[in-house]
Amino acid sequence: MPRPIALLDCDGVLSNFRLSLSKLVGVAPEKLPLDYLKDLHPSQGWVVDAICSANWCANMEPYPYARNLVERLATKYDVKVLTAPFAGSPYWFDERVAWLKKHMGIAAEDVIFASGKNKKYIYGDICIEDNIDNLAPWREFQQKTAILWHTGPVPQHTRHLADQTGIRIVMNPNP
Repeated sequence: MPRPIALLDCDGVLSNFRLSLSKLVGVAPEKLPLDYLKDLHPSQGWVVDAICSANWCANMEPYPYARNLVERLATKYDVKVLTAPFAGSPYWFDERVAWLKKHMGIAAEDVIFASGKNKKYIYGDICIEDNIDNLAPWREFQQKTAILWHTGPVPQHTRHLADQTGIRIVMNPNP
């Protein structure tokens, strides 16, 4: 009998994208808006250029708990990483696969790339994701266990959507 599948998002669950971004733009992680990249002014195009450059993804720090989370889930699940590539980066795919192997022991065949809007089509028995806008459609489409891995205060609209869709909220132990 096949083992159940656990889908893990990478950025915000395993890798500390927020810390890397905060170092790049010179803003403390707790002061960086969650949707920072969505609201960039055209004069800040250098931020996207830097993220799309070689070694950006490769040099992200893992969360201290991340390897243990993967190993604990692997005792019960077939662990897959469901991650969105950063649009415009020619390095993201290869660097993400290498990063996951190095820091999490995840093999390339266990990495699934899908944009946020397409994550809902990927089957799993449980999904751990830090973005409610990706997780809510996944939960609705798959009707499986969904866990929102959240850093900091949970906005009211996020809590409301989680309540409406049956999503559990777990606070990231290392924001």
